Amino acid sequence: MQIYADVDAETHDKIAAKFSEAISSFEKNFVVGPDGNSSVAPTGELYIEVTSSGIRPKGEEFPHVDDFITGTRVKGHVVHSTFESAIEAWSAAVSKMVPDVPSTLYWRIRPEIDLVDLEIDAHNGKFIFPKSQWKIYSRLLVSCK
Repeated sequence: MQIYADVDAETHDKIAAKFSEAISSFEKNFVVGPDGNSSVAPTGELYIEVTSSGIRPKGEEFPHVDDFITGTRVKGHVVHSTFESAIEAWSAAVSKMVPDVPSTLYWRIRPEIDLVDLEIDAHNGKFIFPKSQWKIYSRLLVSCK
């Protein structure tokens, strides 16, 4: 677990407690294998990216979000104005990866959380809100091999 956000000590401790709890709750469903350092896990399978926006399937674009103005789906990330919301979204995404059979969890990149810029492309220009949204990133594999 990494916390990259530049926050005060009290907030850092709150994030660490909630984030550690979410990660532990996920890991308790598995035997945790060794951390990887290449694009291929020890089983020969590829890792999957999971963020607070959802799961990115192998070889596919990142999740799409609803453009509420046009009613269409567009490439993008779901943004979270609080760290609690980002952690809950990441937890919901990884919970979908828990199989009904014994399996092993391999981390390539353990979960990390940070405040990121929010960029909005509008018809009259790009708007940037610096360090205003929370995002979680991780790469992992759940394997039954």
